[in-house]
Amino acid sequence: MMRRMMIQRAKWASNNVYGDKNKFSGEVPSQLFSSGMALMHLLLDNNQLTGEIPDTIGLVQNLTLICFENNTLRGLVPQSLNNLTNVADLILCNNKLEGPLPNLTGMSSLKYLDLSSNAFDSTDFPQWLLTMKNLTTLRMQEANLSGRIPDGFFSLPSLQYVVLSENQLNGTLNLGPNYSKKLQLIDLHSNSIGELRSKINCLISS
Repeated sequence: MMRRMMIQRAKWASNNVYGDKNKFSGEVPSQLFSSGMALMHLLLDNNQLTGEIPDTIGLVQNLTLICFENNTLRGLVPQSLNNLTNVADLILCNNKLEGPLPNLTGMSSLKYLDLSSNAFDSTDFPQWLLTMKNLTTLRMQEANLSGRIPDGFFSLPSLQYVVLSENQLNGTLNLGPNYSKKLQLIDLHSNSIGELRSKINCLISS
């Protein structure tokens, strides 16, 4: 009960909140977030949080890192995240988030995105990911992805790590001639990809 009260009454005037690996429980109150906050780092991973991610999180323009990994959060990923143009790291894996995969085109500074192991609707590989020029790491394991990975995705200039294992991806994997030279890992195991057109097989786990 004490942990629950702490998160309900928190006054986050500092730049960073590191509340990971505790026993915070209950819902994340929407009133915790407001415009003008100095908050930059929000880490509430490895707790017992439930309910939805509040839409009001999109008011905190200074945020650069958001981590809710390993909780029991449900509902849709709020579209208000698209207001957060400074966020470089968004980690929402290992929850029970549902509905369609969010379109996060507005988060133009994203470098690290992890949406793995939730309860999203089945969907084709998101085309909007091809616009994320700063992306270095994409982790969408067990994300209910289907269809083929579009040509051009691996040409994102900063891309280094791609983990898309345990989905229903299929078709031909074509990295193309202009794939990112920074690529270090492509993990595609447990999909249904039928053909590989690439000269960098050593990077690919399938």
